[in-house]
Amino acid sequence: MTPARPYLDLDFASAIEAERRYQDAKWGPINDRDHDWAEWALILNREVGEANDALGRLHWFDAPWNDAGQLAEARSELIQVAAVCAAVLELIEVYDIPNGTPEADS
Repeated sequence: MTPARPYLDLDFASAIEAERRYQDAKWGPINDRDHDWAEWALILNREVGEANDALGRLHWFDAPWNDAGQLAEARSELIQVAAVCAAVLELIEVYDIPNGTPEADS
């Protein structure tokens, strides 16, 4: 039996970090963006929809499980979903959870 790999040691973890860096370069640092929580939900929903479409193409168009192009597209979309989730989590960590104020102001 092959031992399970630690979750954060998986190859995609570095791709998520790279996508987060790309997002910050494109849109600015996470705490400089003026999105409210509803806007973050809309952004995440859009990314999930794109991932859903990519995975659906694997299913509905009978792409083989090893179709490199389709799998690469699905992986890319899922990486973007994970990176947006990471961005929202980063933003939550900027705030002091008990009272909702930025840590820097505490």
